[in-house]
Amino acid sequence: MAKVKQLRKNWYPIVAPRLFKNMVLGETSVFDPKDMVGKGVSVNLMVLTNNSRNQNVKVNFKISKVTDNKGMADLIGYELVTSSIKRMVRRNVERIDDSFVAMTLDGIGLRIKPIMIARQITAASLTTSLRKASQQAVLEQARSMKYEMFMGDVIYHKLQETLKKQLSKIYPVKIYEIKAI
Repeated sequence: MAKVKQLRKNWYPIVAPRLFKNMVLGETSVFDPKDMVGKGVSVNLMVLTNNSRNQNVKVNFKISKVTDNKGMADLIGYELVTSSIKRMVRRNVERIDDSFVAMTLDGIGLRIKPIMIARQITAASLTTSLRKASQQAVLEQARSMKYEMFMGDVIYHKLQETLKKQLSKIYPVKIYEIKAI
């Protein structure tokens, strides 16, 4: 009688990109390390940055290659947790949502969804001008940067802070966040 070789799953680490200092995101169990390619991982940003202010952000990764039995993950998404958006929006404030496509310097297309909270309910013309100014500034920023640098600015809140200051010149903006990329 022939012996049948039993395969056994092993645990392999998943490593974050250079933006997060090649931190281990977690582990996955697969029969062969090459089976990891294409798997997705979602991690709370607070775990990666050790900053409690980032607990409302989820970062999505996808394993693109395997080196030394480690899955190398690429950053593919950024999103705000919906419960945090609900806490931002109060009575007598204007919520302004937008969605548009931007291209980075290295040719990667992004669907960017910002959310702005104005201090009071505003006229439609003001919300339109805020939306256009925001869209123009983000498109300009994305065109001038590579994907990894742009995502770094979003993750470390540099983009949101500068845009909040710019948009407050048009009308006082209480909150400017990127809801999803």
